[in-house]
Amino acid sequence: MWVRRLSASSDLYDCIYAISLFRVGRFAMGADSVLVIGANSGIGRALTEQLNLLGKRVFCISRSHCGSSNQTMLLPDQDDTSIAQCCQTLFSQGWRFRWVVCLVGVLHESSMMPEKRLEDLHTRQLQRYFAVNSIIPALWLKHLVSLFEPGQDARLMFLSARVGSIEDNRLGGWYGYRASKAALNMLVKTAQVEYARRVPGVKLMCYHPGTVDTELSRPFSGGMPRNRRFSTEQAAQYLLSELQKPRAENQAVFVDWRGDKVCW
Repeated sequence: MWVRRLSASSDLYDCIYAISLFRVGRFAMGADSVLVIGANSGIGRALTEQLNLLGKRVFCISRSHCGSSNQTMLLPDQDDTSIAQCCQTLFSQGWRFRWVVCLVGVLHESSMMPEKRLEDLHTRQLQRYFAVNSIIPALWLKHLVSLFEPGQDARLMFLSARVGSIEDNRLGGWYGYRASKAALNMLVKTAQVEYARRVPGVKLMCYHPGTVDTELSRPFSGGMPRNRRFSTEQAAQYLLSELQKPRAENQAVFVDWRGDKVCW
């Protein structure tokens, strides 16, 4: 394993190498290479484990050490500069990916909970929701285009949520989270048009994983029956199943863990 810490504020990288760069070069290209962004999340850790069992070559990106045996780049500050540097580094090392999964997202933090009424709306909280759930994924969309081989049947998946569906919104509430996920969905659907021109074969996906037993959903799932909550291992299995399904050319999709289409 090697770990590289990438900081946008410095041109110096702290690198820990435990494998030779020979293994990183053009050998990393091919149908078995997978990039997991947000690999230290609950779903991310389970997903990388299952990808390893499938024999995939996995590259992990995370804000902090995730204890994975895979090659990892630490990216504590995900802004335009650091994401660009990350993708340029991967490109120069010869990485081209068959699957890319972006698990970046936020629902609550120590000082932030989803809004229940209009009076709960605040500028800083809305900015935080859009920064993490919309802007950071948009920047990955911008820079990942160089890490696919044109003509290869590939997938680029973003973790979305059913509550981001405009048509399916019947309950209200959760203003910032809903709106930021709806923005993500539109960004992905729009980017599919350009990806189809620049890297034909890449299918973009928004994915609703259901309610997973992670820190993100735990405060809101206490009253939910246990059989309606998934372990991270189950969630990773369902996600992998959707990645492997055939998809129509040049059409972004929004699907859930059952494979059912979700209204945009």
